[in-house]
Amino acid sequence: MMRAGLLAAAVLALASPARAAPASGTTAAMACSGHGSHGVTIQSCSFTLEPSPAGNPNYFVTVTLRYSAPNPAMAVRFRCALGDGNSAVSQYGVLRQSGGHLTFVSPFAKSVVRSIDCFVDAT
Repeated sequence: MMRAGLLAAAVLALASPARAAPASGTTAAMACSGHGSHGVTIQSCSFTLEPSPAGNPNYFVTVTLRYSAPNPAMAVRFRCALGDGNSAVSQYGVLRQSGGHLTFVSPFAKSVVRSIDCFVDAT
């Protein structure tokens, strides 16, 4: 009887969809600065740092931008300068709606992104 119970548990475990463990390195959202132009106004900017699937901490940088544009469905290209306190590296991304996320790989191998400054680059 015990073997049947163990076998049933094993079958259920294999049949259940795999669930990813929550990212242990995820940090709370931090504020960043945003500068509008081209008729686009940035209302808020925040970012989080998340580990890579291989466990490298602070690998992914996810920037969330809330903005208003003359046409809410238009594509807006952003240039975001990621800084570690010593230098800054610009990365580009396009959003088609406010509240969207830009995800970058951190350009810093031995330090952590501490600040982000996003600019509207083009519409």
